[in-house]
Amino acid sequence: MSLDDYSCVLCVIGPEETNHHLFFVFPFSTASWNLIGIHWDLSLPPMDMLIQARLSFGSHIFREIFITACWNIWKSRNGIIFDNMPASLLT
Repeated sequence: MSLDDYSCVLCVIGPEETNHHLFFVFPFSTASWNLIGIHWDLSLPPMDMLIQARLSFGSHIFREIFITACWNIWKSRNGIIFDNMPASLLT
C-alpha cells in the first residue's frame, strides 16, 4: 500500500511503523510482553529473537501465547487509531 506517511501515529516522535516497531518497540507492546513474561532481545535478528524468547519463556504453549498477544496488540492499535479507544493492558 502506498501512503503519504508511514510514521507511527501512536508515538510522539513518529518513527516508521514497521512490524518490528509495532510488535516489539512500541511502548504499549513492550508493556504487554512484560506483563505476560516474554522478554525480547532486540539486538538479534527476528527469527533468533523468537527462538531465544521461546527458550527462555519455557512453556510449551509459547506459540499460542505469542500469536494471541500479537493479535491483541494489533486490535489495540486499531482501536486507538480508528475508534479513539485508550490503550489499556486490562482489556
